[in-house]
Amino acid sequence: MTSDLQSKCMTANGYVFQGPGRVCCIMIHSQQAGVLTMKDGGSGGTTKIEIGYGANANFPVPLNGQGVRFSTDIYLSATALDRITVFWG
Repeated sequence: MTSDLQSKCMTANGYVFQGPGRVCCIMIHSQQAGVLTMKDGGSGGTTKIEIGYGANANFPVPLNGQGVRFSTDIYLSATALDRITVFWG
């Protein structure tokens, strides 16, 4: 990545960032099992990342290389969401 990284802690579904970016790491913290989905183009956009996690999840998901490119915006939705931190640049 050639740009500065930013991060945002999410406790509800919504926009991580309303603009283009590359997601390079996700930290998942949840007491219940669920599924994290990240879309390009808002809640009805193209799914770029989908990750299932078990109960008592507490782990990083590094996205090696250049990360995952979102050309419009970065939207996150998750079931059983406690806290998810997204790092992008």
